[in-house]
Amino acid sequence: INANASTINVYNNWTCRGTLNPGTSTVYLNGTGNQTVTGSTTFYNLNVTTATAKTVTFTQDAMVYIVSGGTATFVGTSGNILTLTSSSLAPWYLRLDPTATYSISYVNVSESNAGGYQTIYANDGTVTDGSLNINWIFATPGDVITHFERVDLSGVNVNTN
Repeated sequence: INANASTINVYNNWTCRGTLNPGTSTVYLNGTGNQTVTGSTTFYNLNVTTATAKTVTFTQDAMVYIVSGGTATFVGTSGNILTLTSSSLAPWYLRLDPTATYSISYVNVSESNAGGYQTIYANDGTVTDGSLNINWIFATPGDVITHFERVDLSGVNVNTN
């Protein structure tokens, strides 16, 4: 499908079984209930904005790729959290081109692998780590992030060639 500069409103579920040539289109997942994204899709703009609590479930291994110049928007509201999750404990993938942007607030995200091009800084205090996320930073400004752990190396020869 050649989307060109289209606006695509999805009121049910999104299933990609082919190729979406996104052009400069915007796909809105704007159904009133929970929605599922099946398959891997390349988007220019993907927008999920809700004023009511909602869950978007990405099938295991689904890849959402936002191309150069595009934007990923995932926005809930205070008291009406948007949940982004996988259909299993295996991840769904969010890949943002280095020149793509994102807007994420009032979201609970889990089982997402955002590795590849950009780290997702979801640190405005409204986004929560639902667990099993890769390449997401959830710490709020002023938090100290450490990845240190005391390890007993007695008896370990670290100079082995």
